[in-house]
Amino acid sequence: MGDILNVTLDPGHGGKQRGGGTRHPIDEANFCLEISKLIKEAYANDPNTIISLTREGDITLTQAQRFQASAKANSHLVISIHINAEKIPEDGIPTMKGCLSFCWPSNKNGFAVANSINKNLPAPLRRTKGAIIETVSHQKSKEIYGVESDWLSAARTICGGHKGTTVLVEIGFITWSDDYLALCLEENKTKIVKAFISGIEAFRAIRKENG
Repeated sequence: MGDILNVTLDPGHGGKQRGGGTRHPIDEANFCLEISKLIKEAYANDPNTIISLTREGDITLTQAQRFQASAKANSHLVISIHINAEKIPEDGIPTMKGCLSFCWPSNKNGFAVANSINKNLPAPLRRTKGAIIETVSHQKSKEIYGVESDWLSAARTICGGHKGTTVLVEIGFITWSDDYLALCLEENKTKIVKAFISGIEAFRAIRKENG
């Protein structure tokens, strides 16, 4: 197995698609792009890691274009980066908080990446229970996590066409006040970037171990 690790970061939304995880001053599309660029910058002097982005600017992409970008980069690992938002219940009280990651249950590498990212996120974004959603089992996920079925469908759409190990990371819930405040803190951007780097390095370690 070659020493070069190809990683594609897929910052969610962009262009006409601002994303549901938008609440002033956080714009989901711009926030996810900024985090992706900072991760890429962190690897700028690493000859063994090639970081590609599905978009470098505030543009609208189809899902097919995102799949094509990761395929062109021969990606070993794809991380799609988003901010989540809950449909507020009738009583007006949000219930969902913290990081949620979606990956294929058949790919244990994806679970390792998602776990590493989650445990290194700053509190309160770091979730202590139920951090990973299995994208192929609607009923199981709903029973364990209370997740709405349209989230699972969206996760399948986002993850389904990439050829490498793929993880969708919803960093936190913009609708939960503590998550929102954590996302607004400038110093947390560095911590979020380091969390994603830890996921990339966890994947590298697995590849090295598997030879």
